[in-house]
Amino acid sequence: MIEAQKEYLTIGETRATLGASRSFIYKLIANNKLTPYKVGRRSYIKAEQLNKLFKPKL
Repeated sequence: MIEAQKEYLTIGETRATLGASRSFIYKLIANNKLTPYKVGRRSYIKAEQLNKLFKPKL
């Protein structure tokens, strides 16, 4: 499980948390795996989404 101290992460923070590239994060958004929340020009990802995205399926 991914431990995030914030409820919402910027794209850069999401990238750092996952150790992924910016383009990979935008591919996840384009494929509807992550839903960004826009505030002005900034995009935020709910930290809970990262846990659901990488949760093992039993």
